[in-house]
Amino acid sequence: MLSRPAVYFCLLWLSGLLPAASSADVLDGRRVVEVRFQAKGGGEILAPSEDRLAIKANDPYTVRAVRQSIENIYATGRYLQVEVDAQERDGGVALTFLLEPSFFVGAVRMDPVKAPPTDRQLVNSAKLILGEMLTPERLEQARLGVQRLLESSGYHKATVTAKTEPHPETQQADVRFEITPGERARLAEVKIDGELGFPEAQLAGKAGLKPGKILTSGRLQDALLNLRQF
Repeated sequence: MLSRPAVYFCLLWLSGLLPAASSADVLDGRRVVEVRFQAKGGGEILAPSEDRLAIKANDPYTVRAVRQSIENIYATGRYLQVEVDAQERDGGVALTFLLEPSFFVGAVRMDPVKAPPTDRQLVNSAKLILGEMLTPERLEQARLGVQRLLESSGYHKATVTAKTEPHPETQQADVRFEITPGERARLAEVKIDGELGFPEAQLAGKAGLKPGKILTSGRLQDALLNLRQF
């Protein structure tokens, strides 16, 4: 289960305007002249619904109401961080909620490779579910899943890079896996050791292994099964 980052609650005061210890007391009770939302680092942001706010324009300012608003917004699960910038303005207080949005899985796309694996198998190997929260850790797990499938399909030198395309207006992020498959591994030679009881060439034929064939984990498992049943 993914752990959620801690909520950040910051009141950023005008530099040199008021001593930090007395700021909350001085602002307390003043009329809120504006409430707005802004994405941390700039860009678009999908603002939370107004009913999540315990403090609105024309309400008296209280730290408790601001804190409750932060908790309500964070409880939606749609934001990784919630901060507040409280500034004196026109004898009242202007509040800016600084939000770092969570993003959720949208479309998942793969660069094409020669099958196997198929595109559907590659998408399934990422195990990304539409609408689940997308974190750096989850993205790396998905990339490794694609990498393992490629290797088991004979692409032992494949490289996989996961890239995201965020859509702030919906808080979804499309994920694209850029794949450089390289050459598929092929069987160079078959050697069977131990007390065979049969000619090595006969055992190799029974296993279905021939030099030049594409080498996959499935083909090796089939070869072992054929030999056990011989």
